[in-house]
Amino acid sequence: FVLTVILLGIARHISIRVPELTEVTSGGIKLSHTTVTEKVGAGEAEIIATLTTPETADKYSLNLFYKIGKGEGEYTSLRMQPVERKANQFSAVIPSQPKGKRAYYYLSLSDSQGKRILTLPEKLDLLNNPFLVKFKGKVPHYVIGPHVLMMFASVFFVFLVLFTSLEILWGKDSLRQLSVYSLWATILSFIGGVPLGILVTNLAFGEIWGG
Repeated sequence: FVLTVILLGIARHISIRVPELTEVTSGGIKLSHTTVTEKVGAGEAEIIATLTTPETADKYSLNLFYKIGKGEGEYTSLRMQPVERKANQFSAVIPSQPKGKRAYYYLSLSDSQGKRILTLPEKLDLLNNPFLVKFKGKVPHYVIGPHVLMMFASVFFVFLVLFTSLEILWGKDSLRQLSVYSLWATILSFIGGVPLGILVTNLAFGEIWGG
């Protein structure tokens, strides 16, 4: 049971993208932004940034650049607007997209002459390396709950298969027990991964199989 919890905890940590605070500083100007990793449900993805400058912010132009899908497509530029009652904060939105779509974005600060001062991410190389936000559909609890339960149970029985196999190698007569554990591991992983897994993927990303 403990090994099952640890393994699934590691898998969850690896698979989930957590929003991160990123910032860049140059010449007394500081631009910070907490990344938006996903937008669940219908609606726009709001991008918020904090800009601190030695002069008034109206002498600068902070823009959001985004594009939908990976590839060589052109970025769309949006001027970020001040957030009401939030000092030094600016926002712009990436339009709502169908579930399963991905948007890539970065922030760019220019002076009054249009000269770029800095970008976030700081290093936009030849591969671009922008931030990524995924548009996802909502998965009801009554769907995701059984899916997680079935996958948890299947991994639990896989560990029982492992330990029972070691017992057999050490000379214990546990073949029947091994067969029962193997059968349950197969049944549970099939139910959790195929009908329920496909349903979860379809609700979240609009596709039958995203594995």
